[in-house]
Amino acid sequence: MIITEADLQAIRTKHRAQRLVLAGGTYDLLHAEHIQHLTFAREQGDVLVVMLANDIEVHRRKGADRPVMSQSQRAQVIDALKAVDYTLVRETAAENGSEELMADIANALQPDVFVLYHETPPAVLQTIRERIGAIKLVLDMHPRGESTTEIVARIRAGQSAVKE
Repeated sequence: MIITEADLQAIRTKHRAQRLVLAGGTYDLLHAEHIQHLTFAREQGDVLVVMLANDIEVHRRKGADRPVMSQSQRAQVIDALKAVDYTLVRETAAENGSEELMADIANALQPDVFVLYHETPPAVLQTIRERIGAIKLVLDMHPRGESTTEIVARIRAGQSAVKE
């Protein structure tokens, strides 16, 4: 179900007896790495809420040619995944980094677990830890393979999207 930030407290209340998990990302051109991450996140609890960066934020962080898919399209794709219970498109775009926004959403939702990629920069992790209080932070230690940015670059260069 696609939700808004206004729904977060109601989601927490509805699932108060269950282990609620929060994960987030861009998820532009969904690929196997995304599926592995979301599956890992779901394994950390009973209910998975996925927050998506909005189009403005993706454009600022990834460049002028991104996102490839609109936030509405990305939300529909993520929400259709078996592992995902709720999908949220962040309403505000981060000016410099998304850690404050992620922490704000975590604080509003009060999940039991907040899952991040293990490659999250230490300064970002520190900011999130400082802002989320007692929420358990779990790092997905699966090795990252290819990124959407790398796949898009190969396609634009006229190469196969499949890395050999």
